[in-house]
Amino acid sequence: MMVHIVYVYGAMKELSQQELLLALKNALDVTWDEVAAHTGIAPRALKSYRLPVSSTGYRGMDKFVRDVAEKALFETKNKHGITA
Repeated sequence: MMVHIVYVYGAMKELSQQELLLALKNALDVTWDEVAAHTGIAPRALKSYRLPVSSTGYRGMDKFVRDVAEKALFETKNKHGITA
Protein backbone atom coordinates (compact mmCIF):
# COMPACT_ATOMS: atom_id res chain seq x y z
CA MET A 1 0.00 0.00 0.00
CA MET A 2 1.23 3.49 -0.84
CA VAL A 3 0.52 6.09 1.79
CA HIS A 4 1.06 9.67 0.79
CA ILE A 5 2.68 11.69 3.51
CA VAL A 6 3.15 15.42 3.35
CA TYR A 7 5.24 17.74 5.44
CA VAL A 8 3.23 20.34 7.30
CA TYR A 9 5.38 22.85 9.15
CA GLY A 10 8.21 20.33 9.47
CA ALA A 11 6.04 17.43 10.67
CA MET A 12 4.91 14.42 8.66
CA LYS A 13 1.17 13.99 8.16
CA GLU A 14 -0.82 11.31 6.33
CA LEU A 15 -3.29 12.81 3.88
CA SER A 16 -6.95 12.66 4.87
CA GLN A 17 -9.27 11.25 2.23
CA GLN A 18 -10.39 14.77 1.33
CA GLU A 19 -6.78 15.96 0.99
CA LEU A 20 -5.87 12.88 -1.04
CA LEU A 21 -8.74 13.38 -3.48
CA LEU A 22 -8.05 17.10 -3.83
CA ALA A 23 -4.35 16.40 -4.43
CA LEU A 24 -5.32 13.90 -7.14
CA LYS A 25 -7.73 16.37 -8.77
CA ASN A 26 -5.07 19.08 -8.75
CA ALA A 27 -2.35 16.76 -10.06
CA LEU A 28 -4.58 15.61 -12.92
CA ASP A 29 -5.85 19.18 -13.47
CA VAL A 30 -9.35 17.89 -14.24
CA THR A 31 -12.94 18.12 -12.98
CA TRP A 32 -14.37 15.87 -10.28
CA ASP A 33 -16.28 13.91 -12.93
CA GLU A 34 -13.00 13.29 -14.74
CA VAL A 35 -11.37 12.14 -11.47
CA ALA A 36 -14.23 9.66 -11.11
CA ALA A 37 -13.75 8.40 -14.67
CA HIS A 38 -9.95 8.19 -14.24
CA THR A 39 -10.18 6.16 -11.02
CA GLY A 40 -13.34 4.17 -11.69
CA ILE A 41 -14.91 5.55 -8.51
CA ALA A 42 -18.60 6.36 -8.94
CA PRO A 43 -19.13 10.16 -9.05
CA ARG A 44 -21.74 10.01 -6.30
CA ALA A 45 -19.42 8.01 -4.03
CA LEU A 46 -16.56 10.39 -4.82
CA LYS A 47 -18.75 13.29 -3.69
CA SER A 48 -19.55 11.58 -0.37
CA TYR A 49 -15.83 10.92 0.23
CA ARG A 50 -15.10 14.64 -0.17
CA LEU A 51 -17.67 15.80 2.39
CA PRO A 52 -16.59 16.90 5.88
CA VAL A 53 -16.62 14.17 8.52
CA SER A 54 -19.35 16.08 10.36
CA SER A 55 -21.69 15.89 7.34
CA THR A 56 -24.52 13.36 7.37
CA GLY A 57 -23.60 12.40 3.80
CA TYR A 58 -19.94 11.71 4.66
CA ARG A 59 -18.67 8.26 3.78
CA GLY A 60 -15.28 6.88 4.70
CA MET A 61 -13.23 5.30 1.93
CA ASP A 62 -12.56 1.62 2.31
CA LYS A 63 -8.99 0.37 1.82
CA PHE A 64 -9.54 -0.64 -1.82
CA VAL A 65 -10.85 2.81 -2.82
CA ARG A 66 -8.05 4.60 -0.95
CA ASP A 67 -5.47 2.36 -2.65
CA VAL A 68 -6.96 3.22 -6.06
CA ALA A 69 -6.80 6.96 -5.32
CA GLU A 70 -3.25 6.75 -3.93
CA LYS A 71 -2.06 4.72 -6.92
CA ALA A 72 -3.60 7.22 -9.34
CA LEU A 73 -1.94 10.12 -7.49
CA PHE A 74 1.43 8.34 -7.38
CA GLU A 75 1.29 7.51 -11.09
CA THR A 76 0.20 11.03 -12.02
CA LYS A 77 2.97 12.61 -9.98
CA ASN A 78 5.55 10.27 -11.50
CA LYS A 79 4.28 10.93 -15.03
CA HIS A 80 4.61 14.68 -14.53
CA GLY A 81 7.79 14.57 -12.44
CA ILE A 82 6.11 16.06 -9.35
CA THR A 83 8.01 15.27 -6.17
CA ALA A 84 5.89 16.91 -3.47
